[in-house]
Amino acid sequence: MLILDSSASMIEAVTDGPKVAVARQSVADLMKGWNPDNKIGLMAYGHRRADDCSDIETLLPVGPTDPAAIIQAVSRLTPRGTTPLAAAVSLAAEEMNFTKDKATIVLVSDGEETCGIDPCEVARGLREFGLDTTVHVIGFDLDPKAHSGLKCLADETGGLFLIAGNAGELTAALTTVGSIDGSVNAAALLVEAPLEDDAGKPVEVDLSPTALDDPADGLGAVRFSTFMGPGGREVVGACYRVYEMAAINDGAEKEVAATCDATPVVELPPGSYRTQAWFGQSSVSDDIEISAGTTLDQAFFLNAGNFRPRAYAVEGGEPMAKVCYRIFKKTDEGGNREIVASCKPAPTFVLAQGAYRVLAWSGRATSTLDVDVVTGETLEASFILNAGYLALKAVLGENEEPLDGICFKVFDVRPLASGKLREVVASCSPTPTFILPAGAYLVRAEGGKSPQDSEIKIEPGEAKEMAFELAP
Repeated sequence: MLILDSSASMIEAVTDGPKVAVARQSVADLMKGWNPDNKIGLMAYGHRRADDCSDIETLLPVGPTDPAAIIQAVSRLTPRGTTPLAAAVSLAAEEMNFTKDKATIVLVSDGEETCGIDPCEVARGLREFGLDTTVHVIGFDLDPKAHSGLKCLADETGGLFLIAGNAGELTAALTTVGSIDGSVNAAALLVEAPLEDDAGKPVEVDLSPTALDDPADGLGAVRFSTFMGPGGREVVGACYRVYEMAAINDGAEKEVAATCDATPVVELPPGSYRTQAWFGQSSVSDDIEISAGTTLDQAFFLNAGNFRPRAYAVEGGEPMAKVCYRIFKKTDEGGNREIVASCKPAPTFVLAQGAYRVLAWSGRATSTLDVDVVTGETLEASFILNAGYLALKAVLGENEEPLDGICFKVFDVRPLASGKLREVVASCSPTPTFILPAGAYLVRAEGGKSPQDSEIKIEPGEAKEMAFELAP
């Protein structure tokens, strides 16, 4: 059973291109070498409705291997919804009759459960009641914060937990888990497929075509393709919308079709339409005429480039893990218009050619750069935040255990015009860690018999610890 996670959460790209294209190509590669003696089916979730945790569907029941059918079905899915990960694993096991038959499940995901079911509990149930059920997990460009829940699925059932960050690693991981046991009579692959990319270098994907050469009687069709710019490579992972021109002329907007298919073809009644392609933060529109019995090939040129920001606490240091970016279009000297923001690790943005102002921040440290994006090119920018890390705790006497009920406040030592100190950040966590611009600070611990103050100097790239020893 191949289960494709078609939730809308995966909007980023890896170095090889959009994750949807990478996942599709990896599945296609897997099918080329699949042992025909092993049965396989196809299940998907999140592909029909947004915000619906019950949106799980078996597309192809477990049976003799049909690689072309699996690849074609994967290429047609349009991710829309949430990630009922645990429920899908449970349903896959049930369909494989896991209490009486051996079952192997392989999960490939870049995100965690979003529908409230504990994956660990599901895994323990499979282990307890299953005849021989194994769940292998491949984290595809997975946020480290999501490791624990997914790793638990593998650990509790004796499976592997693998990490893949690009196309080669994903294909290798799928091949590894697929070749562990050549005698299995069923396998479930859960592959996370994104709705759209937030960027990335376009890649070419060899998938079974879904183009319509002969539209249905009385209808016409349009076949879409998108390129970063004239003469550039084709974009994989773009999405398309079609609007009725008559409604637009009346001052309204009537969407009649939408698709994110890998090989997008839309059948339409004859008439006038406005079409739109979008990829990352770039979009373009065009007007078309549809005639009965013909298929129109429409190519879009985004005139866009890739932007890859990275932030560092100190020049020459390692990239910072927890960074957010806000990107503004430089409209004029009087102001800027924000077009996108992201806190994803190592993001890549697709932006229309033009000038932008980018703000990077981590904790209370910030850095701003002006950049120019050029069609078809990838721009990399480094943000130096000149920041350090401050870890705080309060202890009782010589006891090293951090105390609860203590609040910490950090002030800039430079007084305001009023003579008061400016509060920079505060937390009532027992062990907060602050990311601060380099400089001198006064740190206050409140909650004991009386507040305690201490001064500290933060240096770029340094991690410092401070413990307040409170009287018993």
